[in-house]
Formats: sequence, C-alpha cells, structure tokens
Amino acid sequence: GGFDESLVTCEDSDLGYKLSARGTLLPDYSTQYVHHGESKTLRQFVRREAWRSRGNLRSFFARKLVLSELPSLLIPPLFVLTLVAGLILLVATLATGGDFLGLAGSVLLLLALLLPVLQLLRKGITPLRPWLFVRAWLLVSVSYWARAVGLVIPLDRVNR
Repeated sequence: GGFDESLVTCEDSDLGYKLSARGTLLPDYSTQYVHHGESKTLRQFVRREAWRSRGNLRSFFARKLVLSELPSLLIPPLFVLTLVAGLILLVATLATGGDFLGLAGSVLLLLALLLPVLQLLRKGITPLRPWLFVRAWLLVSVSYWARAVGLVIPLDRVNR
C-alpha cells in the first residue's frame, strides 16, 4: 500500500503498520530525523492536539483495527462527555433540587477528573510532587479536550 500522501498526520505510523504487516521491522538507529519542537503557547498546544486527533481518526479507519489505539480515540470524547454531562446535571440539581441528579452529576464529574489521573499514573507520573502533578493533570485535560474537538472539527478549521 505504500506511503499514504493523503494523510496529514499519522502518516509515519500508518506506513509502519503497513510494513509490519508484511514482516518483521528492523530498526535502523543511524536514521536521521528532525523534531519540529514543542508548542510554545497553550493555543499552539490545543491546535496541535486537535490536528493530531484528526489524523489519528483517519489513520485508524484506513487500516485494520489496532486495539492499542482505541484508548487514544475513545478517552478524549469520553472525558468531554462525562465532564459536560456532569456539569449539566449539577446545574439541573440547582434548578430542581433533585438529589439523584446531583449524585449522578457528581459521579460523572469525578469520573471526568479521574481519567487524566489514570493516564498520568499509567505513564508513571505520581503525585509525589503535587504541584507538578496538578500541572500535568491540567495539560492532559486540555489535551483530551483538544483531541475530542479535533474529532469533530474539519482540519482546515483546526489549523486557522
């Protein structure tokens, strides 16, 4: 299948999956590469994460199912949906005084807040240094939000 020039992002991993399906990949540690740096502002970070998300979705559907990629596609929209639903239920509780709505909203908000924590713990980032952990949690949360947005907004709008 070769290199898919129509992919805007994830073209390298797409090619890697195609090559690995044909046999064992042999790493070449003398390979040269260029890293274009990290985002310097929060706005750049959000735009870059949304852009990556859009490429991940297209790449995911362009080949056979790779289960290890499902979390990166499912967790960001799950994060946003649970956060928004939890907030809506808590606001509805204030308007109606319903205890069940408040409990359901609190559970959803707690789940949304825990998703980034689980990601950080999985990566070996622990709350031993609380300020750094909170900053990492915020970064993961913003990343989830941007990636969820990137799934539904066309790339040309993300890159403006």
